Amino acid sequence: MFENLYAHIDQKNIERKQSLFDHLINTANESRKLAQDLNLENSAYIIGFLHDIGKARDEFQEKITKNSKKSVDHSTLGGILIKYLVKDIQNNNNCLKFSSYINEEENLNIFLDFCNVLIYSILSHHGQYNMIRKNKDKIYVFTSLDRITNIEKELSFDIREFYVELKKFLLDKNIDIIKIFINSFKEYENIISRLDISSQNEADENYEFKEKQFYNSMLIRLLVSILKSADVKDTINSYETVIEDKDYKLIENVKDEFVNKINLKYEEFGNPKSKINKVRYDISTQVFENSKKFGSGIYRLDLPTGAGKTLLSLAYGVNQLKYKGKDRFFYITSYLSVLEQNAKVIKDVLKNEEYILEHHSNVVEEKEESNSFNDDFGDSLEKIKHDYILDDWTNLIVLTTMVQFFNTLFKGSSSNIRRFKSLANSTIILDELQSLPVDVLYPTNLALNFLKEVMKANIVLSTATQPTYDYENLVYRLKYGDDNLENKDVLNLSKEQKVVFKRTKVEIYKNGEETSIDDLRNLILDNKDKSNLIILNTKKAVKNTYELLKNDIESENLYYLTTNLHSVDRLRIIKEIKDRLENNEKIVVISTQLIEAGVDVDFEVVIRSYTGIDSIIQSMGRCNREAKLEYGIVYLINLSREAENLDYIKSLKERKEAGRYALSKLGNNQDIEEIIPIYFKKLYTNLDYNRLSYKIKESNFVDLLSFLDNSLINIESSIEKISTSNESYLNNFEILATVMTQSFKSAYNNFNLIENKMDTAIVECEDTKDYINDIRDLEISFRESYDFSLLKKMKNIVRKLNPYSVSIGKNNLESCEEILDGKIYILNNEFYDDKIGVNFESNDLFII
Repeated sequence: MFENLYAHIDQKNIERKQSLFDHLINTANESRKLAQDLNLENSAYIIGFLHDIGKARDEFQEKITKNSKKSVDHSTLGGILIKYLVKDIQNNNNCLKFSSYINEEENLNIFLDFCNVLIYSILSHHGQYNMIRKNKDKIYVFTSLDRITNIEKELSFDIREFYVELKKFLLDKNIDIIKIFINSFKEYENIISRLDISSQNEADENYEFKEKQFYNSMLIRLLVSILKSADVKDTINSYETVIEDKDYKLIENVKDEFVNKINLKYEEFGNPKSKINKVRYDISTQVFENSKKFGSGIYRLDLPTGAGKTLLSLAYGVNQLKYKGKDRFFYITSYLSVLEQNAKVIKDVLKNEEYILEHHSNVVEEKEESNSFNDDFGDSLEKIKHDYILDDWTNLIVLTTMVQFFNTLFKGSSSNIRRFKSLANSTIILDELQSLPVDVLYPTNLALNFLKEVMKANIVLSTATQPTYDYENLVYRLKYGDDNLENKDVLNLSKEQKVVFKRTKVEIYKNGEETSIDDLRNLILDNKDKSNLIILNTKKAVKNTYELLKNDIESENLYYLTTNLHSVDRLRIIKEIKDRLENNEKIVVISTQLIEAGVDVDFEVVIRSYTGIDSIIQSMGRCNREAKLEYGIVYLINLSREAENLDYIKSLKERKEAGRYALSKLGNNQDIEEIIPIYFKKLYTNLDYNRLSYKIKESNFVDLLSFLDNSLINIESSIEKISTSNESYLNNFEILATVMTQSFKSAYNNFNLIENKMDTAIVECEDTKDYINDIRDLEISFRESYDFSLLKKMKNIVRKLNPYSVSIGKNNLESCEEILDGKIYILNNEFYDDKIGVNFESNDLFII
């Protein structure tokens, strides 16, 4: 059946070919392998085998053999074959029991949703689309069914005969596609039943329906992620093996090595003698024990500042790798500075960087696919090369930012979707999750619940200020604990143990009255005989304060710390600051909040402009950290709008207001930690459903991934209109009717954790110039040879360039050189200063 049918032909050397059947069966087998631990192997196998079955069309074979530019849809035929599988089962005497079961009222909708999950996964593997769109007659239709109907008309062969021949061909190879399909439905039914348990306590049936459909959307994302990863791997390996299979024995040895390294690190601390070290020892004992015991779930790790969070997180993660059989350990933080510092600590302890990926941002530019259904571009050499070079998080340990994590959950680009499957059967430490904008609260809770229930992840929320994500008034609450909603906390400390870590006093400057930048200057100068850290909310406020102090403080003692510096220089400056503090030098550091969490600096005085209570507590951890003083002083200053304008940073402005309200309730002798519940309750109060669900125009992200876009008309009236003019569409609708109306493309394209009007560039300097030249040379060689092994070298170089990336405004891109087909921007060193970083004019943006 597949004789002389090809999936790929090397246009530089047409003797190098990959047969269509080899590609389909390889992709199916790899998909099944990726999904087997999730009990989704049959579903993954079906979409893997059918995803490119449309390449059997004469039009595609003519295109590939003649290297023509003709556009051919090669994904929709796979969806058509799902329809014929359903028909076959309904009329197959050997499937009477199953056919009767799925036609029962309580099972039919589940079965129809299942069919559409498979169809969408196949049809969207080269680009996401909305489940409903207008057709050429401006009538709203179900997109998948409309595509199926249109392609059926175009086929040059009898699709029924093709299906019968395909089924027989596969049976001759001991592949029973009907049995696999039935087992696939059982997998889906099992997942839905587990998620129903997760949803059953919701008060409103409408919200419960939306929650279930949101989980269907996440399941589709998982299946598409598996399929795209398997497809890219086999395409890169079309003619020779470039991407090797994992050596599982070697990986287990590396896990053992990592556990031994972390054990040795803790043995270096010796027996605890001081009161604080005894508490630290008790903390590490609890964390070690639970890291070997806790399975999939969502857990809290409530650690006081100074408890040693980085090493404890690492210990938890590597123990999970070994003792709970996890495939990956993710450390994810909101703050780039924390990532940089902790990545260095982790690498220094483990001493094996080959298995550790530090991912700050996408060095290789990637835009959302503009054409949802362009199979030709999705299958092109340029796109496959691009997809491969972008990292898909398959390392044993991945260290990345919250922005990259949320892009992986909710953005539509190919690399983000491919990374999603890597979160399966993993341990995920979310460091300071509460710092995220409140707008993503409901998508976050639902996505983490899915990672726990379906993807078997062990998720730990690590912070000194635990958010109330299970607050009873929330519509979608986080399901803390294991499968039985038990064992919610990794660590339990007594009040007496917590007191040991108290090292600061808080003073509210001028009783919380609004103050000017001159008041801030006076407060700094009043404490000039001490080391000072000033943390402000915007880059503009930092810059203005820095300029104001230039005439008052010697330049060598005044530091201006922002994300305009690339990682290597930022770490260098932070190290210099640490060294000077250890020498008891009286320096002044003015910074955005990049320094307030996880950066181990120790100042005598910290001045923090009003913000959320969680951020204030993090700032307190930079004051008297080593307890050299009886106590350090943390000043909280309420800067005026003129001094620090937050009007364009809505989420931060709301945090400041909630923080101000909570501080007004702080008693004279009350610890600031005691007003955390007041702060979070105030923050969530008065925020409506749309806002907490990430508002998008007249709808929101949760609704777009669960229900019909509010801007669309009633779909039922459209079906009535179309039925009179398109009988084949109506027949397809009767077989594959669905309540799934998600707007995937609209949701993915409109999601941004932080509104970012910046692009990423690599700074050309002594450290990077040779790597950049290597990419230039490899790019030329690849164009001449199409040698896929060169892509592997490019990918390794891109990883090495990551720490030298900076953000620049789109209006400054013209100053950059473009390499790798315009996918990487290079910033000439004349636009970069190793003390202040990028010297283009910066916007007043809040940077996490």
